[in-house]
Amino acid sequence: MSYNYLPKEKKIESKTSGMSMVNKVDYYDVKFQILNFQKKKEIELKEQKQTHKARYGEIKALKTSSQNVLQFKLDEMTKKMKNEIYRLQEESRRHEDSQKNEDQKINNHINYLKENCDGLDKAFKGIYFFP
Repeated sequence: MSYNYLPKEKKIESKTSGMSMVNKVDYYDVKFQILNFQKKKEIELKEQKQTHKARYGEIKALKTSSQNVLQFKLDEMTKKMKNEIYRLQEESRRHEDSQKNEDQKINNHINYLKENCDGLDKAFKGIYFFP
């Protein structure tokens, strides 16, 4: 957009010499041009302000939307992590219980073997010492 704000020059005939002289525009023409320029700039600035307000509203809405989406994803991830921790704790508890059962079975077998071994020792000692 280009504006021609420079005042146009008027030619005024000189009465004395008969030659044309160039005289600048009078005070009121300049004042009118300045006011016209100011109004055009005010209109331009208002339009820019409205554009920026609209863009600000769009950006604010986008920010709010993004925050909502991110909060939703964070909540979902937190829920998944809690469920995974619970599942791992339960699995660990079951594994610990299973290990305790296995240990008990092994200890029972060891005790059984010790008893049998003691019985066999007594039987062998009886055979060797009492012919």
